[in-house]
Amino acid sequence: MREYPLAMRWISVSELKIDERYQRSLLQDKISKIAKEWDWTACGAISVAKRGNELFVVDGQHRIEAVKKVMGSEARVPCVVHDPRKSSVESEAETFLKTNTARRGLTFADKFKALLAKGDTIAIEMNAAVKSLGRNIQTKGYANKSDPRILHFPSSLYSAWKKDAERAFLILQVTIDISGDEYVYRELFDGIFLFSRWIEDKYPEIPFDKWSSRLKKIGRARLLDACRRFAIALKSRTSRGWAFGIVDEYNRGLHSKLDLP
Repeated sequence: MREYPLAMRWISVSELKIDERYQRSLLQDKISKIAKEWDWTACGAISVAKRGNELFVVDGQHRIEAVKKVMGSEARVPCVVHDPRKSSVESEAETFLKTNTARRGLTFADKFKALLAKGDTIAIEMNAAVKSLGRNIQTKGYANKSDPRILHFPSSLYSAWKKDAERAFLILQVTIDISGDEYVYRELFDGIFLFSRWIEDKYPEIPFDKWSSRLKKIGRARLLDACRRFAIALKSRTSRGWAFGIVDEYNRGLHSKLDLP
């Protein structure tokens, strides 16, 4: 296991920088709450990485902003300074993930942002593929559903890409085609992704273009309604419940119905 020297220092908050490539978005409510209830004991030490002659906050950016509110930008705070021999954005992002993953409040959108900065292969390839489809992946801890170009289910996408990147890309294309200019729902992506595995395993003679074209003709509204109905009926807000909804709507009006899963 690699060991790097650590140093305890009191540092002015004005000297501490934030690298937004891996840090989560600041939450003003959280900053205000910390400032209102400020307690040096609860503050603890800020985790800081030394990159060249600059100091970057790895863990503690909300506490830093709270200190500025309470005591001003020249206040000094206790810091644990990591001084790795090869300091970089990637190593800081990795430390950020290790520090925050087990904590409550770190959304996968926050984690995905850090994975990109860390150089995670799956995250980078997935991000490039999504951009090629004219969409972007949510990298803030909250969902802004007013912009249909933003995909707000990075966890589902990452999981699918990890299992089968080629399938995930094709299913995302289908889901976007079905959604058109409207918001792309996780239920549709997850449901169709699992449906595609079921149909290809049991009915390999039905080509991708044929079953995907039928889903496009059925349309977003009917498919989404079916996903939600079956999720409620099965008490399963998971890809399995949503996939059953896709199957039911696919079979509607067919003489030879699919027997899935």
